[in-house]
Amino acid sequence: MIALEDHWFEEFFDAIYQYTWIMDTRGKVIKVNPAAQKLTQFSQETVIGMPLWLVPWPGLSRESRGALKWAVNQAMSGRPASHELEIHRRGEPGRVINLALKPILFEEGGLKFIIAEGRDITAYKRTSEALNQSEARFKTIFEQAGISILIKDVNGKMLDCNPAFQAMLGYSAGELIQLDYLDITHPLDKKISRKLFNELVNGKRKSYFLEKRYLRKDRQLIWARITASLVLEPDRQAQFVIVMAENITTQKEIESELFELQQRLMHGREMERPD
Repeated sequence: MIALEDHWFEEFFDAIYQYTWIMDTRGKVIKVNPAAQKLTQFSQETVIGMPLWLVPWPGLSRESRGALKWAVNQAMSGRPASHELEIHRRGEPGRVINLALKPILFEEGGLKFIIAEGRDITAYKRTSEALNQSEARFKTIFEQAGISILIKDVNGKMLDCNPAFQAMLGYSAGELIQLDYLDITHPLDKKISRKLFNELVNGKRKSYFLEKRYLRKDRQLIWARITASLVLEPDRQAQFVIVMAENITTQKEIESELFELQQRLMHGREMERPD
């Protein structure tokens, strides 16, 4: 048994805000700080002498106990280890604790005792899961959306595009990411496209809307109504540009035919007027 009666140590140990357990060379608990007692709602007297994996953790699964036992055995052999515990107290949301086990060795190399330090990483885990779910939702929308979606870096190089964008222009994703956005822009629309894109990445506007012409791989002209938006890093630096493009070629062709029809009708009426 390790002597831990020094007054200064007691005050220091009790003041540690991390959940802390000290174990002997057999992995049995010999001391628990107040933070850890509050976490498990069991007093020090209740758990002293128990192997750490048999401490009555609230709602801990059998699989997690087995993994914790393995981590303690690792520390008993002199190797640091860690394990995430998901505990569930009745009437409270689940909490995730990252438990780091550190073997403390004698100078000659033998195991002296083990310190287990726990940190509550519940908020981090939930945030990470939410981000992963957001990314998964975005990926689903990106892949399955009927509207064309393009992602460009702040220099105009295409980073990614969805199947709808590839189908609209007749290129594969691999071919498109080798190109600059102006490479697929009709020559008559390059000037306005470059101007609006530069204003966007330089912070002069948050987004822009434009009807522009693209050139397909087979050089066929495609009209698209695009919305371009700048995505920022947390430090407000420009990260990338996301473009959504709606193919309006058919609409433009109809408008052109209606215009020509209107012109012919007006011309016919003028021809019918008596001199």
